[in-house]
Amino acid sequence: MNYRTTKQVLRFATRVLGDEAYLDLDEETDSTDRYRSLLTGLQPRRREFRSETDEERFVAQKIAEWKEEGGEFGDIAVLARTGKIRDKFARALREADIPVVIVEDGDASTRRDAVHVATMYRAKGVEYQRVAVVGATAGTVPLDYVLGQSAPEERGDAGQRERCLFYVACTRPRDQLLVTRTGTRTPFLSFLPEAPAEA
Repeated sequence: MNYRTTKQVLRFATRVLGDEAYLDLDEETDSTDRYRSLLTGLQPRRREFRSETDEERFVAQKIAEWKEEGGEFGDIAVLARTGKIRDKFARALREADIPVVIVEDGDASTRRDAVHVATMYRAKGVEYQRVAVVGATAGTVPLDYVLGQSAPEERGDAGQRERCLFYVACTRPRDQLLVTRTGTRTPFLSFLPEAPAEA
């Protein structure tokens, strides 16, 4: 039983993993076939964009809207697969006058006066009210570099770890999940119909 996130977010995230048993980030076998949640909320949203600038502007606008709906900036997180993408979104938010803290250590993660911007790895074990998972494109999620550096016999496991990492990112929000990308979508969202990119 999941007491931390809504059934809508949990259903979306478990579809990322599929129906098969898998190794979680602790290298332990797990399955999602009996996952349940008692909380109800909004359906996760996804947005596709023609340019990275459009994606960044949309995320900044959405965060501003979330803040107006109530709560603190520290209730919101932006999660990216790489430090480069994380830093790019941090700059975009600052340019939109949104306070940001890049979460790299335990002290930064306690800030309540700024949006937390972090890599997916740093998101494990933390939770937020609202989360934007950004840059969910093929080649980044899963990360081509990680797969390319794996021996051929280990690529399946490496891909599974990448899938679990994306799952962890998608389960960080309690109430609202937004997934954005520019370019070809991650294969981990192949269960969803394609949508036209927005200008």
